[in-house]
Amino acid sequence: MSTILTLSLAGSPGVTTTSLAMALSWPQSVLLVEADSSRYSSVLPGYFRGQIAHIRGIGELPVVANNNGSLDINQLWAQTISLIDEAIEGPQRRLIPGFKNPAAARAMDPVWVQLATAASSFEGMGMDVIIDAGHWNVSDSRSALLRAADAVVIFARPTLPDIVAVHKRLASLRSELAATGRDGNISLVLIEASTGPQLSSAEIHKALGLDQSVRMGWDDKTAVVYSLGEPLTKKLEKTKFGRGLTPIIELIRGQLALQRERLSESRDSRESETEARR
Repeated sequence: MSTILTLSLAGSPGVTTTSLAMALSWPQSVLLVEADSSRYSSVLPGYFRGQIAHIRGIGELPVVANNNGSLDINQLWAQTISLIDEAIEGPQRRLIPGFKNPAAARAMDPVWVQLATAASSFEGMGMDVIIDAGHWNVSDSRSALLRAADAVVIFARPTLPDIVAVHKRLASLRSELAATGRDGNISLVLIEASTGPQLSSAEIHKALGLDQSVRMGWDDKTAVVYSLGEPLTKKLEKTKFGRGLTPIIELIRGQLALQRERLSESRDSRESETEARR
């Protein structure tokens, strides 16, 4: 199983809303982690409409890590809640809520690397992990999450300001990923607005050089199902937003498959070199 990091390098193009929608539509068990260090949890007051007390969450992890010396999968699991009715059969869909107070995020600085390591342990449970990082800052203290991710998904609008912002920061992201052999793990999700000038896919590819990208038509009436807990009035697949989810999920899963191939080839190469030296 895999760890997926979703983030934005410019503005607020809908990273959390789309990450939550992906988690609820993911084809297998999944854990969504609200890891935006600049804001309060938005899923509890939004999707859950404030009906669930903010008792568990990412803000508890520094205390847990300090008391136990480190984090493990059981301690992470203790901070999760279910995104769906637990009586429903099928894949599990869990959430670690975000911060109660963004000021407390500073206490996470020495814990991000432990969170990244513990998240990889969910592979043994057959569960993917989607980490919603929200806005990614220059010299971000959460860089351990980036280095541990099997797929990094950048969300942006197909507008000149957003693409310029991505272009300015993409090289540093690639450099950091290259240190762990994961510089080919980046994909781009373009959230299209209903109005206003937008760049073409060819223009964006020329500017960024990212081969893995997909465009998603934004649909406010459906987006508020995830951002504000509004009822879904028609089948998800019949909405513009719902139709856009499938290509995003397919893009990410394709990236993960390529990453597994690269890791397997690298492992085989190392084993061959070892045999040759013998």
